[in-house]
Amino acid sequence: MADRRLRVLVLHPRLEPVGGAEVVAAWALDALSRDHDVDVLAWTEPDLEGLDRDYGTSLASRAIGIRLPPTWLRVAVETAQRLDFDPWSVQRFAALMRIARSLRRHYDVVLCTYGEADLGGAGIQYVYLPWCGTAYRDGTKPGESMARRARARIGFALRPWRLLSGFSFDRMRSNLTLAVSEGTATRVLAAYDLDATVLHPPIPVAAEGLPWAQRENGFVCIGRLVADKRIDRVLEILRRVRERGDEVSLHVVGNVQDEEPGYGRALVDRLESAGPWVTLHRGLSRTELAALLARQRFGIHAMVDEPFGIVVGEMIRAGCVTFVQGGGGPESIVGDAPGLVFRDQDEAVERIVAMLRSPSAQEAAISHLATRADLFGTERFAEGLRHAVRSFVESAEREVAPGSRAVDRARRGRP
Repeated sequence: MADRRLRVLVLHPRLEPVGGAEVVAAWALDALSRDHDVDVLAWTEPDLEGLDRDYGTSLASRAIGIRLPPTWLRVAVETAQRLDFDPWSVQRFAALMRIARSLRRHYDVVLCTYGEADLGGAGIQYVYLPWCGTAYRDGTKPGESMARRARARIGFALRPWRLLSGFSFDRMRSNLTLAVSEGTATRVLAAYDLDATVLHPPIPVAAEGLPWAQRENGFVCIGRLVADKRIDRVLEILRRVRERGDEVSLHVVGNVQDEEPGYGRALVDRLESAGPWVTLHRGLSRTELAALLARQRFGIHAMVDEPFGIVVGEMIRAGCVTFVQGGGGPESIVGDAPGLVFRDQDEAVERIVAMLRSPSAQEAAISHLATRADLFGTERFAEGLRHAVRSFVESAEREVAPGSRAVDRARRGRP
């Protein structure tokens, strides 16, 4: 197996420099295309050069095959998407899952870097949060009457995306599951009674930051302009810090999203009217972001139950002392750093003010976070993923003789 070149299909709907999931997809393609023949199945044409520019990969120079849905299917699904009032609908993903099932016979491994997926048989899935775990629990909840469980199953079966995808929980649960963090692995176990292996996502290397004394006394907050990121809370926290007499600035890096355009525009108005101490950066390139991080002393991230928080890792790798909301992936990134984890706005204000007024606390935080930065490097992720793929294939080959009809049936998702 060690010298065998595999055929790998990677499923990810949107391969553009957008967010954390796309960082994972880009580095998965980079890691696997070094040793194997890799195709990517996406909804739109991947921007490989953009991914290379922003995430440090080398995809444009690799022989990566690209598979896209036929035009008629894209038109039909896009029409259905516009008629769906749910901005978070997964109909594009649903169509790609069905296509992946039809293609899997041509590949040794099918990998989905977008979350749980029905790949037609055993594959590999990288999970951020169990996005359909509630539907699974509702249909299998112990103690519920047969009638209630039947209604839950029927209601889930009739969802438009489920009809389009033919999604099977049994096939999804047959996948090797990788989880973005320990917290996500716990949620996957609770949602599906399914064990997951933690593989922390890669954090692209940031430019080396300026010495601490040369940095501005400013905070950076990075995230899409959607409600879940709670950037409005960050604004309020730092407004209160300034009221206490500490003249800090805030740099918000993010863009309005199609899912929540009204919220995003309202947040833009609020940030732009907050005063000269707040700067909103929209459409920032990764080079420009690295330069911004290199000049600032602090970072802050306030999302609740963030699965991991790649932007937190980026801020830390750039040398920013970063405050995070407790209880999610960001807390696992900063580790047991004293004074950096907060549970509510009041605690955030107190901890930030204490840090700002204590040079010794700043030195301790800088020293601690320097030991955390390399735990989430790109090569660590690449080797972990290659190991997962090797283990997956070797396990399949141990179960049935290589080249047997049983292997062929398993790869096709047939009994």
